[in-house]
Amino acid sequence: MTNSVIVVAFDMMVSKQRLLEPLKSQRHMPDNSTFFYQGDDMTLRAVTVGNWCVLFLIAVVGVVWLSEAHAQDDSEESVRVGSVVTVTDQWLLSLTSGQQNFYKTLRAMSGRQWADGLPFDRLYGLFASRQVDCIVAEAPVEPAETIASVHKVRFEMVMFARTGENLVRNDSVTVGYLATLPRMKLPLAQDVEWYGLRTIKQGIDLIGAGRIDVLIAHASLFDNDPSIVRLPFPPVHVIELALVCHDTLKNRDFIAAFDARLRSVHDGSGNTGTAIPTNRVGVS
Repeated sequence: MTNSVIVVAFDMMVSKQRLLEPLKSQRHMPDNSTFFYQGDDMTLRAVTVGNWCVLFLIAVVGVVWLSEAHAQDDSEESVRVGSVVTVTDQWLLSLTSGQQNFYKTLRAMSGRQWADGLPFDRLYGLFASRQVDCIVAEAPVEPAETIASVHKVRFEMVMFARTGENLVRNDSVTVGYLATLPRMKLPLAQDVEWYGLRTIKQGIDLIGAGRIDVLIAHASLFDNDPSIVRLPFPPVHVIELALVCHDTLKNRDFIAAFDARLRSVHDGSGNTGTAIPTNRVGVS
């Protein structure tokens, strides 16, 4: 678009020069196209003023083009981070302080774009095709040429059910779990019908609507929701997630900065920083 504007501007200058030639021969004007005639001929003055306007337009377009090119370079240098969970302020409230530190620090990192709220298979497909640079996942992951953060976030997965629900009377229990996790041995006497979830939000909606009987999720997820209660059993699974990236110089620098900031938080010498407005990157 910028290039086409420049071409049009030059065409305008050529047209004005053609209009100026006969007038110059009549007034014995010099050949310098930037000459500003001060006489009484208003047509001649309009033509030369128009040339100045065109030159000004070209200068403005050039500045815009350079700004767009610089913005594109910044976008190419940003690190695209993918996650199964959509990291919102509301979701962060369901985490412990240690878990919050991990995600808040990641949100506050400069040069970061989000591709979050993605189903597990979609997320790993984008990572394998390098459409995202990093993902929050268990380490190591395929392909082998990956690096991971030193700091990890730990989740204890427990069982939830609707408040007042009597599961004992059921012959079978439908259990929702993230499809990224293995099927766990559950302390239930009934037959278990597994329901693989693409996202944890899907599980929240399903248990709220009564379409599944039990949801396996991180322990503090429903702390502020009296309609869902934790079943009185120990955690059925423990998972540790890291920031996993393709092994490139840009990603090494990003992970090093992430670990350094989290280290300062854990040492009490810093904070997670102010979250940068979420910049979500489009992925195809």
